[in-house]
Amino acid sequence: MLVLLALVWETDAADAVSPADRSATAAFLHAAYAFDKALLTNDDASITAGKSYAARLASECPSAIDSTFVRSLEQPTGPQESLGPRRRGELERQQSQLVDLRLELSQELLSVILAPDREALTTFESAVATLHWSNPRVAQLVSEGIASLQYEIVPGSGSLCTDIRAWVTSGYRTLDAGTRDAEHRFDSLIATSLQGSLATTEPSLTELLKRYEGRHERALAQQVETLSGDFGRRSRQTGKLRPGQPLGLIEEEVKPTGTVVGSGRTLADSEYVVRVERLPPEVSGCRFEASIETSGAPGLVVGSFTDSISVDASGSCTSRAGGSSIEASCEGDAVSVEYRTPPAVRRVRIRLSDGSTHTSRVVLVPRRLGGPAGIYYQAVPSGSAHPVSLTLLDASGRALRVVRVTGAAHCGSEPHTESEPTLAQASTPDGASYTIQAAGGQLTSHGRISLRATPGSASGFPILKGESGRAGQLNWNLSASCEPAGGIAYGLLSDRTEQVLARTAAGLTALSVAPVPARLHAGGVLVYGAFSELPQELVVRNATGVTVATVSLAEQDREASEYCAGYDEAPAG
Repeated sequence: MLVLLALVWETDAADAVSPADRSATAAFLHAAYAFDKALLTNDDASITAGKSYAARLASECPSAIDSTFVRSLEQPTGPQESLGPRRRGELERQQSQLVDLRLELSQELLSVILAPDREALTTFESAVATLHWSNPRVAQLVSEGIASLQYEIVPGSGSLCTDIRAWVTSGYRTLDAGTRDAEHRFDSLIATSLQGSLATTEPSLTELLKRYEGRHERALAQQVETLSGDFGRRSRQTGKLRPGQPLGLIEEEVKPTGTVVGSGRTLADSEYVVRVERLPPEVSGCRFEASIETSGAPGLVVGSFTDSISVDASGSCTSRAGGSSIEASCEGDAVSVEYRTPPAVRRVRIRLSDGSTHTSRVVLVPRRLGGPAGIYYQAVPSGSAHPVSLTLLDASGRALRVVRVTGAAHCGSEPHTESEPTLAQASTPDGASYTIQAAGGQLTSHGRISLRATPGSASGFPILKGESGRAGQLNWNLSASCEPAGGIAYGLLSDRTEQVLARTAAGLTALSVAPVPARLHAGGVLVYGAFSELPQELVVRNATGVTVATVSLAEQDREASEYCAGYDEAPAG
């Protein structure tokens, strides 16, 4: 959920740059290095603070929420479509409120763990506040990163236990002020400082600063990179904390099955554990199943910290070693390679695209668990040299086989996609606003328009499932929201001489018309209208005023009203 300042520095041929840009980059790196050193110095204090906070919560409000109820929200029985609209609204409100309480917990935990770093953050912020680059986007990204750090470090309300009890007492209907404040703080962060970054496909800060690095800056960046060995200690220690579990706010973690047969650390500085479970003979062709659990790698970032361990388990069920090639996987900021090796293999030498190699041991699967066999796992940072091949080595170091690695070159590079053009914007008197965009950069005669509704908040609120259909030359779409209440009717009208009207309590209102860029090949014009309450009917009239098609929306209006009644926090009067 949080966007931080990436500082992964790669050696690359730099174009000629101005002395001012290079000086600003050097100053930024000096400040980042000092900040990272301070974070490492504060590790013990931060870890102790996090553990103390978790213990205090467990003592103050154990089992504050019924874990069975939490499970029912996270794993509702049966498809939600089978529920009535009122119950769907109620369920989604409760799910949203549970997320808000977890957000409040996350904010409080972050502020406690990062409290020892407040002075270092102030120093870092002062050091980079006056830096300027010829590309203004660099300074903007630096500012956004600092904003996210400030968000994390601001002390929480400290009222989590009180807020949880208030939600339970209200019958899981109403959130208390502390939880609302946490939600609004996060919404404000996204709206003011990070919204543009989340939506943009522009280069990252890392990529933008590369061109300003000279020999001195690269050496300084290397010093930052040397901190990586110890930089993730806080992440690993605090990531093991589960302060929400004793409260019932988070379900108990599902314990992995199987026997641990090995572990290690990757080139991407992530840790992994290999588990193996022997399979019964009736499972044809499978003697064992292996899974690899990986913990998130500590990145070289300003203020890098994760409050949970991310686990990615991949299963393998094969009776023989793989073939002559293996496909790599893109996993966030890393490229991973997992390979089932023959029994004679003891080590694997991975070759990267820059010609470098790295040799590591395989994890052996014993006969009692379905072996003999081996499991090889490696991950390298994406965006740098990618895996090209694996050379399988026996106990004496003799090469047994070379395995080609495919699918790794594209990891870390964003595919070029045309942005979704905005076709129109509309809002209701109550403040519900809507943006209509062409889905995937294309709009067809089948009405491929995507609606992005933003009713009053950058984070959005539940949107009643949209409806769509066809009436004569009109491909119509409908969507409704609850906070603030409102709805929008929109679609493509093939015959540009016709007119579409919406029937509301006030009478008939013509929908607005907007052209669609010719390059989208829409085959018509966009018609749309936003309303505080959904219209009862859409009416299509030809050039002479004759009604040629109608669409009744009475059922959709009833469903929206029922849904929003369930979603409303206020008890029924």
